[in-house]
Amino acid sequence: MDSALSVKESAIRTVAGDTVDGIVVKEGMDFATLSEVARRLAPDFLIGSSKGYSVARELDLPLIRVGFPIHDRIGGQRILHLGYRGAQRLFDAVTNTLLERAQERSSVGYSYQ
Repeated sequence: MDSALSVKESAIRTVAGDTVDGIVVKEGMDFATLSEVARRLAPDFLIGSSKGYSVARELDLPLIRVGFPIHDRIGGQRILHLGYRGAQRLFDAVTNTLLERAQERSSVGYSYQ
């Protein structure tokens, strides 16, 4: 593991504490390598630009679009993910993505009954 990766992983662990067991920090990967890592780790979702769509589709994972480019959604250039409001929006997007996936895979889905 190179020192830059260790510094980033260390920074995440400093902020998140013991809640990040099993975290893997990767940087500078191409999508072929990303898909190999994702297959091995079996994540619940992916976070990234529209370029991650094919990997997400191949692995049947929801893609939370963040960054540049987001060219497969209307208004992608206005998706805020910095600062308090951006972090709040990203948290909502992650949470709603997990709720939607659970509903899709549930025999009940969602009901008021």
